[in-house]
Formats: sequence, structure tokens, C-alpha cells
Amino acid sequence: MFSNVFRIGKDAVVRRTQNNDAVCTLSLCYTFGYKDKKTTQWIEGTIFGKTAEALEPYLTKGKQIYAMLDDVYNEEYEGKTRLKGRILKITLLSDNSAANSTATKEAPQRQKQMQDIEEDDVPF
Repeated sequence: MFSNVFRIGKDAVVRRTQNNDAVCTLSLCYTFGYKDKKTTQWIEGTIFGKTAEALEPYLTKGKQIYAMLDDVYNEEYEGKTRLKGRILKITLLSDNSAANSTATKEAPQRQKQMQDIEEDDVPF
């Protein structure tokens, strides 16, 4: 088992198997080392089933997640080596700044609507 805090390198891609099961593929990176000896490692993570379907909209490029991977292994192709693993547990750590800015813009408008309601307007 391997667990770490990762950044998502590109938006999640969900594909379907012949049995119509969802398979989500993620490009994950993490940095280890210290000072000028830092190294970035990339891992291709896979999520299966309903979890893959539910999390797809939230797994976008640049987001930070905590993931626990099982069966991490090296795969060689065309002279290159990459790490692959199955994601067992995933926790979203960061949110899109665009979504946060939209919520911040809507908050004053909602506050104004609440001020417009008087006590006589409340039905109980």
C-alpha cells in the first residue's frame, strides 16, 4: 500500500467496460526530497465502479487529493517506464478557485435577499 497527497495532472477520464462498468483514469503526481534534491514522480491511478462515476466531475487538473493506492507496479512500454496503481481510498483536499469565487459573489446577493424578508412575511 502507498498513500500520499497528490496533484491531479489532467482531468479524469471515465470509460466503460463491455459490462458497462465505469473505469476512471487519473494522472497523479507528488514531489519528494528536500531543497534542491526534489523529484517529481507520476503515477497513473485507476478508480472503478460507482465511485469513479461520482467523483469524475470533481477530479480536475490541479486539484489536490489524498489517495491510498494498492498494487503499485512499473509498466514498461516503448522503452519508457511508468507507475500504475489502483486507488482504494480518495479524499478531495482542494476546491476549484472558480467555484469559490462564484460562491463569494453570490453571498452578498443572498444576504440582501434575507434582509428584505420582514418578520410579518414569516408564515409561523
